[in-house]
Amino acid sequence: LDFISLHNYGASPRNFNDGSKSITVENNLAKHRAYVETIQAHGFGNTPLFIDEWGVASGGFYNREECPTLMYRESEVFSAYYAKLIHHMVYSDFRMDGWMICLSGQHEMVTDFSGFRNFFTLNFITKPIYNAHLMTSKMGDLLVESKAENDHVFAVSTKDEKGGYSTLLTYCSKHFEEDLPEITEELTFAEDISGKSVTIWCIDKTHNNPYRMWERAGKPEMTAELLKELRAEGLLKTLKVHSGSEPIRLKLTPNATYLVTVTE
Repeated sequence: LDFISLHNYGASPRNFNDGSKSITVENNLAKHRAYVETIQAHGFGNTPLFIDEWGVASGGFYNREECPTLMYRESEVFSAYYAKLIHHMVYSDFRMDGWMICLSGQHEMVTDFSGFRNFFTLNFITKPIYNAHLMTSKMGDLLVESKAENDHVFAVSTKDEKGGYSTLLTYCSKHFEEDLPEITEELTFAEDISGKSVTIWCIDKTHNNPYRMWERAGKPEMTAELLKELRAEGLLKTLKVHSGSEPIRLKLTPNATYLVTVTE
């Protein structure tokens, strides 16, 4: 074999509905570990291994009508899940050589925020999971060590060929519930970055999050003006750019995801 490819969906809508599973990255990790054990047992332990579909749950064509829990697909929960799963996969003890993403599921949409698995809503409003994907695309190829003192902060740091650094981090509980206090954490680099530029991106309830904007407005009927505002909110925007000589302080709310880059 030249390679092995796998699908890894941590749960199904049925699991959420009957209460047998909840939203947690441990579902995906347990499934992948079982795959790897089987692959190794049959003598393919050195074969390149790729996940070409993954997700919190299968059933891309299921929405909130079949399973109310699937509304995580519209919010900051999915982007936080993505960042935390990256962290756990990077620091796991099993093989994985590549990881792609499948977000089919938009074919039956009749409303914008309906819980289907996709990057965009019916009227092409960008979802947080898409922006999380854009944030990870800004990371480098070389993994560097990162540590978090808070047990609910999960960070992955990289370096690129030009010497720039990037740190992706999220703040979340095991089941991505609203059970964490708002905190402020300071990000520091071992290397002196005082002469460099720091750029910060954020996905949380109030940044790059059209669904939460619509929710705060009372979930009104869509108008041309509202769609314009929601589309603008969905475009990934920098939260802050400043000198590396300034402290890097991040306001963390439940399921917030940040990307911090350091460049010349």
